[in-house]
Amino acid sequence: MKTSYDSDVIAWAQEQVNLLRSGQFSLLDIEHIAEEIEDVGKSEQRELASRMAVLLAHLLKSISQILSMVKRTDYVSRFLPGLKKEIGVRTNAVKLRKKSPSPAGEGRGEENKYRKKLYLTPSS
Repeated sequence: MKTSYDSDVIAWAQEQVNLLRSGQFSLLDIEHIAEEIEDVGKSEQRELASRMAVLLAHLLKSISQILSMVKRTDYVSRFLPGLKKEIGVRTNAVKLRKKSPSPAGEGRGEENKYRKKLYLTPSS
């Protein structure tokens, strides 16, 4: 039974497999088999190119994110000393407030000094 390549490729392929396995090489459709092998190679090349494009896109995105983090880190490191000082001042003000929660209590003058420095109260 000879199945046409043009009418039913799946049946044709199965027939070619059976002919190969049975050793009936003279009955093989060599021209179409060669085309199919070439197409498989082209398909594999397209798949590889597609996957490489996706990989490249992911790498570029990762590089962009890393550069963005480096820029932010550089920005933070330049302003970190001032930020640490401000955090320290705020921490001291909170500690003083805990020591002396009442307006008439001890240490209130120190807290007001910190508040003025942080612009929390109008300066006198």
